[in-house]
Amino acid sequence: MVQPTTTFCLQLKIITLEGTLLDEPVVSFSFMGPKGSVGILFEHAPLLTLLEKGSISYTTPCQEKKILFSLGGLVEVKDNRIIVLADHCYHREELDKQLALEEMPRLQQPLNDNEQTKSFHQLYARLAGSAGLFRILQEVSALKRRGF
Repeated sequence: MVQPTTTFCLQLKIITLEGTLLDEPVVSFSFMGPKGSVGILFEHAPLLTLLEKGSISYTTPCQEKKILFSLGGLVEVKDNRIIVLADHCYHREELDKQLALEEMPRLQQPLNDNEQTKSFHQLYARLAGSAGLFRILQEVSALKRRGF
């Protein structure tokens, strides 16, 4: 077992429409920016950039590599802190195509009276989340075909 090290760690915080998805120390972080892949290590220069849709990866202090998928957002790096603002972001394990297909009929049902009282933004977030999940599943399928 690899011993964790926090000597050269950054603090990674990922915030989505649903709330804080992740807030933990990482050794490295990488994502797709507008001009290609971006890698972040300890003492990186300040950065504010777009997060393109695709995979986000990070390495924990125990040298465990984790992968998430996002539809895009913003990334800020400053003072060894990384803040990711993403509409939707999923852990690789959450991407279950069968579950998404089972969820589709519910999402296509007409809104009931209770849901009509919700704000437009809440409904939009729910629909965008389900559409986002399907787009991410398509991305994952493409990555698997390429040997990911």
